[in-house]
Parts: sequence; C-alpha cells; structure tokens
Amino acid sequence: MNNELFESLPISVLYVAVAFLMMAFGEIGYQFGKRTRTRRDEDAMASFVLAFTFSMASSQNDQRKQDVRLEAVHTRDLSP
Repeated sequence: MNNELFESLPISVLYVAVAFLMMAFGEIGYQFGKRTRTRRDEDAMASFVLAFTFSMASSQNDQRKQDVRLEAVHTRDLSP
C-alpha cells in the first residue's frame, strides 16, 4: 500500500476529510432508513385495504351462496 499519500497530507486535512465522510454516510443511512420506513407504512396500508376488500367480497359471496340455496329449496318445494 502507498503510505506516502497519507504521510504527506496535513493532519487537519485528514481530519476534515474523515469528518465529512462520516457526516455524508450518516446522512445516506438516515435517508435510506426514512425511505424504508415510508415504504413499510405504505405496505401496511395496502395490506389493510386488501384485507378489508377481501372481507367484503367474501361476505357478498357467502350471501350469494345462501340466496342460491334458498332459491333451490323454494323451487323444489313448488315443483309438483
């Protein structure tokens, strides 16, 4: 490895560069975490809406089955 590059730099420049890199990567991590958290909230809301819609469709399907059965019973009772 070429150590001459780091030895030739003043310590203050090295300090500023390391501090800047730490702040930059901290900000990148913060933005990544914020975006991930937002996507999770959106996924949770989409899951809730999907479950609610499925529940409504399921109850309508059950009601339709019951109506068909009742109609079949009435038809059978009316036939001679």
